[in-house]
Amino acid sequence: MPSRFIRCYCCMYPLWAVALVKNDLLTLSKRVSSPPAPPGCPAPYKTFGGRWCLLVVVAAPDNGPGEPLVWNDARAKCGEANGALAVIDNHDKLQLLSKFIDEKYPAETKGGWTYFVGAQNVNSKWIWSNSADVELQSNLWVPSHPQPQNEISMLVPIDKTHGRRYIISNAPNTFAPGYICERF
Repeated sequence: MPSRFIRCYCCMYPLWAVALVKNDLLTLSKRVSSPPAPPGCPAPYKTFGGRWCLLVVVAAPDNGPGEPLVWNDARAKCGEANGALAVIDNHDKLQLLSKFIDEKYPAETKGGWTYFVGAQNVNSKWIWSNSADVELQSNLWVPSHPQPQNEISMLVPIDKTHGRRYIISNAPNTFAPGYICERF
């Protein structure tokens, strides 16, 4: 009986199997074929969604010492941590961050804490901290934002019970009790 090759792309990606049927003998070999894994995030960053290295910092916790800071100070703190203020250009990333903040900082969620992120208005053009253009029509922004007179961005809770957050624009001298850094 001639050899017959049957490819079976079964199991879960990234595993695949090739079955060789020869003279009623079944030999099954398994080969791992996966895309390169994202590099692990260096401490103190955490991996979100297997794609992003993020660090959520509460500079002024509800029950402890600390002071709110302005956007430029938050940007400098992220730089000290070898990162930049986070790019929030993706609904999945926003949802993962919101869930993490809700679980790790429930008092701050109920208190309506805000967090600086990396969109800024430079010469009338909104860009992210990684130099990518900001999608101004995105549903990640509060309606009517960003406003032309504002220069910086922050995440604000719209629903304090469930922590749903949106991005708003604000003046550069605005204070916030938290910020989110990202390693690219």
